[in-house]
Amino acid sequence: MKKTNKLKIVLIILSIVLISLISFVGIFVNNKGSMTNAIKDYSLQMELKGKRSINLLVSDEVKSVIKDSEGNIIEDATEEEIAENGYITEEIEVNQNESINIGNFDKVKKIIKNRLEELNIKNYEIRQNKENGSILVDFNEDNNVDLAISAMVSSGRFEVKDSDTNEVLMDNNDLKEAKVLYNTTSSGTTIYLGITFKKDSRYKLEEISKTYVSITDEEGNNVDKKVSITIGDQELVNTSFGETIENGELQLSIGSVGTTNAEVLENSEKAKNIVSLLNNGELPIIYEVDSNKYIETNIDSQNTNFVIFMAIAVVLVFIYSIVKYKKDGIFTSISFVGFVSLLLLIIRLTNVDISFNGIYAIAISLLINCIFNIIILNKFTKKENKKEAIKEGMIRSIFIIVPIFIIALICSFSGYLQIASFGLIMFWGVILTILYNITITRELLLEINKK
Repeated sequence: MKKTNKLKIVLIILSIVLISLISFVGIFVNNKGSMTNAIKDYSLQMELKGKRSINLLVSDEVKSVIKDSEGNIIEDATEEEIAENGYITEEIEVNQNESINIGNFDKVKKIIKNRLEELNIKNYEIRQNKENGSILVDFNEDNNVDLAISAMVSSGRFEVKDSDTNEVLMDNNDLKEAKVLYNTTSSGTTIYLGITFKKDSRYKLEEISKTYVSITDEEGNNVDKKVSITIGDQELVNTSFGETIENGELQLSIGSVGTTNAEVLENSEKAKNIVSLLNNGELPIIYEVDSNKYIETNIDSQNTNFVIFMAIAVVLVFIYSIVKYKKDGIFTSISFVGFVSLLLLIIRLTNVDISFNGIYAIAISLLINCIFNIIILNKFTKKENKKEAIKEGMIRSIFIIVPIFIIALICSFSGYLQIASFGLIMFWGVILTILYNITITRELLLEINKK
């Protein structure tokens, strides 16, 4: 074997080792004093990682409200004030009977789904009982549970009110879009909630910003005319305006200035939650959490036995190729390790959600690659012209796996996560089988057989 051949073989093997180290160990970098893996972790579906199951019921809560003689709701009053002003206290249901219907059940489900997606909460399943409107939501345990629950049960009612009279000046119908804004200075990072109002509502906001300002009365006292901006029962701010807003855009700071990653993340999560509420409308029915359970993964013996069977099959193919094809079989097996590493790395970097079916797809992809190699080795050992032999073997192998590729491509576009997971992994498995063997396995076999 020539020196140049040896060098090329060594470089190929070193490349395989490097890919394997990156895939199985990772790349660790210094991140603010701690070593973290720069390669993202596998994205596992609920059945493999365990899931959080939240059951929501239509709320039957009854709350007390204080009203004046004209029927206006008084936000807060002491017993003395109630008696002095002739206020009355009423018990009312948070959900009126006329609002509880199938149309609103469907609307709630759609709004919750949109809120979760805007919060980038993945791998969730949402089911609804059409008879009583109850909703069951399952999602990965690694999602922020508290954030998800808040997004699902918050009414999302947006109001700009007069602080003194509680007159509603603006509501959800005036909103166009909300987004999270960041401003980083030497003192830290401030998170803002950026609210853009509809074109017709901009003039309304402009008038409000002119009216609700700090003024001086006839006696020379400073008087603040304020508005209260609320989301559901949460007051975001109670303030007067320092300048006229003419562009229809309002910015509200969320929390204090963040000086640590934890503080910035906390304020950012709050802002994202509010944005998910504002951008997807108000719930027509109020829900409450009935149960919050963690359900462990349900791996059974059937799933385990299949994986074990496929692993044994791959090992037997290895042994067969080494015994029958000797040196060529050994180097093909070395190349196979690189294929496994690269396939797992691609699955991680492309954010493919791995399910039970996805694991099956990985096992099948490895077996397909083994069979691909056996066909090539069979041709390779029978012909003197090694390049021609590999070419024939690859063409024959590609024709065999084309139907598998078509099936994988169709499954990839399925709306069912289990099937999509299988299809996407098989897609990458087939593509990589062809490209990897053309560029790595082929070159390795040709180099070790050069005279």
